[in-house]
Amino acid sequence: MKPLLIIPVLLAAALLYLSADRGAGFSTWMRDRDALENSTDQIAQLEAEIDRLKAEVGRLESDPFAIERAIREDLEWARAGETLVRIPGASDSNPRFP
Repeated sequence: MKPLLIIPVLLAAALLYLSADRGAGFSTWMRDRDALENSTDQIAQLEAEIDRLKAEVGRLESDPFAIERAIREDLEWARAGETLVRIPGASDSNPRFP
């Protein structure tokens, strides 16, 4: 009868040890699960950014006006004779260039 009592005692001791060990156990599993979820979200965001940049590259290669638009928006350049007006507090998006 005594040998059957040893198994639950050893199991309880192992569970107690794992719950007290900071490097193993449920808390580590939860922390790793959260880190994996955050990494998965970040990967999805970066993949969406890559797709957006690939689409922009395609437009820059195929549309002759896309390069001019990119120069005007990113570098805030204007053609000779044009006047560039900056409005404080205006959003970055320009309604003339979708």
